[in-house]
Amino acid sequence: HKYFEPYIYRLTIHNRTLEDLELVSRQLVYGIWSRGGVDGEGPIAVPAGQTVEAMGIHASEVKRSGYECRCVWGVPEKGNDPAGAVSLFSGGPCMSGRNRAGLDGSGRLLVQGWTGVSTIGHQFEHELTVRYAL
Repeated sequence: HKYFEPYIYRLTIHNRTLEDLELVSRQLVYGIWSRGGVDGEGPIAVPAGQTVEAMGIHASEVKRSGYECRCVWGVPEKGNDPAGAVSLFSGGPCMSGRNRAGLDGSGRLLVQGWTGVSTIGHQFEHELTVRYAL
């Protein structure tokens, strides 16, 4: 009988720009990358005009350590247009504390659909739309 419901976080990004959202950085503090239900599959870039599961993570079922990660997707500076970035932090503690997550869209990128995470619960999925800021 399973008493432990695993901590899971998945992020789908709808890229509504004309540029690829490159994966600028990723940091796995603890947990297991798991994109598309495949352990070990880390975050990926999001092609222009596409919708993809860009990132997934879950807690280890052996260590019960929760998860914590940071990822940044971005577009480069173009002429007088500033660069843009989408920065995500997500943390799900296993035995103590509360769930935490944050998202920031900067430069010429606007992020829609962010709702944060509940301080309780174990499984979260977000779908974000990234557009150019006006």
